[in-house]
Amino acid sequence: MGYASISAQPAKSVNQRRLMAIRSARLQAMRNLTEQVHGVQIDSQTTIIDAIVQNDSLRASVDGVILGAKTVRINPVGRDTYEVVLELDQALLSNIMRTVRG
Repeated sequence: MGYASISAQPAKSVNQRRLMAIRSARLQAMRNLTEQVHGVQIDSQTTIIDAIVQNDSLRASVDGVILGAKTVRINPVGRDTYEVVLELDQALLSNIMRTVRG
């Protein structure tokens, strides 16, 4: 699933903002699928001085290819948000996993 706000989009017309929100929500849903299939790389660093946390940083990244994702539904949520739901075919997902694992 992915979500995006209509009002946050930079287009001038409401219709353009709606289309951009749908596109943005779809890309977010693709990122979420990629995280599920390929996992998330986490880089973390914490600095502690005198038993007190001075700095705590966390960075997450995902990298992968998703092919064949099907749009299940596109729904408005409230007045200002779109939700996009995607799915992967189970056979296709198994094929992707075999390819990734070599």
